[in-house]
Amino acid sequence: MLLRLAALCLILSSTPAQAFPYQQPFRFTGPLGVTQEHPLRQALLDVPLVGPLDRPVLRLARTAANVWNSHTHLATRDGDVVHAADLQQEGLVLDAAVPLGHFLAVGGRVGVARIWGGGPVDTIIEDFHGAFEFYNFDREYAPQGRTVMTVKGPHGPVLDWNSPRTILQSPLLSVFARLLESPTTRVMMRADAQLPLGDVARALQLWAPELGVGMSVATRLYGILSVHLAANALWHGNRVVGGLTVNPIQWMAEASVELRLLPFLTFLIEDRLQSPLFTRNAVLQEDLSLERRATAWNAYFTPVNLISFGPRLYLPLGATLTVYAMEDFMLCTECWEQRLSRETNAPDVAGVAVLQQSLPSLAF
Repeated sequence: MLLRLAALCLILSSTPAQAFPYQQPFRFTGPLGVTQEHPLRQALLDVPLVGPLDRPVLRLARTAANVWNSHTHLATRDGDVVHAADLQQEGLVLDAAVPLGHFLAVGGRVGVARIWGGGPVDTIIEDFHGAFEFYNFDREYAPQGRTVMTVKGPHGPVLDWNSPRTILQSPLLSVFARLLESPTTRVMMRADAQLPLGDVARALQLWAPELGVGMSVATRLYGILSVHLAANALWHGNRVVGGLTVNPIQWMAEASVELRLLPFLTFLIEDRLQSPLFTRNAVLQEDLSLERRATAWNAYFTPVNLISFGPRLYLPLGATLTVYAMEDFMLCTECWEQRLSRETNAPDVAGVAVLQQSLPSLAF
């Protein structure tokens, strides 16, 4: 099983000046809210399972991921489809949330990403494979040192980017409703709408907004343990993307636990499971593709399970520092005779740096 290496995540959150958390009622920051770092995946709705705090919040995220879903050639009833990605994506994402009274809040997300070939994590990945004698998924035969982002379908627009570029991500609008509030428990509902205004969405001529609805429960036990559970249903209004049929309803669930180890130190583990994005009505043309495990086959047509874990350090003035590793899991039955694989071939290395600022409460 290929470890997707450590995803370094620096989370800095700031609230009005206060002492160390052990001198105040301990308040957990909340789940990490990991999403898949992939240009095509981000053109469709991929809800970050994080809700707003009880005051206005700005959250700036610096992300980096290496994507190598290399040359996936598929045969469908309507014709052949080619999807390929070999790039490093570095993004800057801004989240904002503003409470409207005690029970309602609105939020939004905008982002920009730079995609380019190669990247420093390429060497890290290859060294890791070589050190443990893992299969390299024929990656050595994929183009390196240049950006590759290709989506070609039998009917519809073609996306073929072969040079570094900066792309805008589709904006996300969210509404949060607080259903239950107690000193230890919060129950919330959320509704999301992602508008097809990003560069990938416009290149593929996506026209319908992506919609989602979900519920989350967060509870704190004895000041030492925080548990967060969430479930979402996503409605993909764009039924065909790059010649592949999108499942109209996609399910997503998340569970996270944050355990207080010391007065200023906690440990987090999160598990995020989502159903397949595309309908499995295509056949991989293995003679025209790289090895099956080097393609996007698993990431497209099987459930994806993202697991992240790591320590979080609570600092003065309400700041937190979190370092976590992230891995994706599934069962590749087609690869069983070659090797037990739990890889979806999602981004190999993902790193996130988040600056979160809570602003003074506003009266509405």
